[in-house]
Amino acid sequence: MDRMAGFRRGGAAAALLVCALLLTACGGGSETSADRETGPGRFLKPPTNLCESVDPAPFVAEYGTPRPGEDHLEATVRDCSFEFEGRMGSAPYFLDLFADFRPSVEDARSSFARMRDKPSDDRFSALATVKKLGDAAFAFDEEPNDHEVRSILVVRQSNLVVTVWWDDTVYGSGPDRSEEHRNQIRSKLANYAASALTRLATTP
Repeated sequence: MDRMAGFRRGGAAAALLVCALLLTACGGGSETSADRETGPGRFLKPPTNLCESVDPAPFVAEYGTPRPGEDHLEATVRDCSFEFEGRMGSAPYFLDLFADFRPSVEDARSSFARMRDKPSDDRFSALATVKKLGDAAFAFDEEPNDHEVRSILVVRQSNLVVTVWWDDTVYGSGPDRSEEHRNQIRSKLANYAASALTRLATTP
């Protein structure tokens, strides 16, 4: 069974959240001292269809128009997955976004802190703080095997925790692991997440 098939059968949101919660403390992506918000937060109405509320535009220019996203509903979590056509030697690219609407800012802050922790495992890169995104954000890469790299970014704003994930699988030579390419992917993820925060704040 391929990874995405497993995600879709078992619930992509649950799968990634379990993965993220396995992550234990590097200190990257720490909360800003200016963030003193409390209470229920500003994201109070999770959309019924997340894919209609987000825009994968940061990836379209380079990877083309994706196949329609899949939407998954789990309690307070909304999940959207876009599939981009692969290139020669490449499996399809997947762009996933998980929006976890927590019951309060304090709860979201605790959830984000747990997700920021990660084990000392060669599969995971060091956490990198992502500045000027939400109230706090961090990013890292995971390399589960020789032909796959997953770039992951987690951001919290108010009571919402958003995780975005780009799956890059290339058989044979493997995906581009250069620092320049990984930084480009991380920049695209940050732009995608920033757009999602704006759109979800105004989604009725």
